[in-house]
Amino acid sequence: MDTKYIIGVDGGGTKTETIVLDNRGIILGHSIAGPSNINIIGFNQAVKS
Repeated sequence: MDTKYIIGVDGGGTKTETIVLDNRGIILGHSIAGPSNINIIGFNQAVKS
């Protein structure tokens, strides 16, 4: 069976949160970083986040 991955990203004005799961629902990775809303922090800072 081929493994598939699900990636979720919530990029907002206060934080950026990501999660990666496999097709069995097992969490493979989770991360929280700084804000990434381009309208609030600008393009360059959003890329850094």
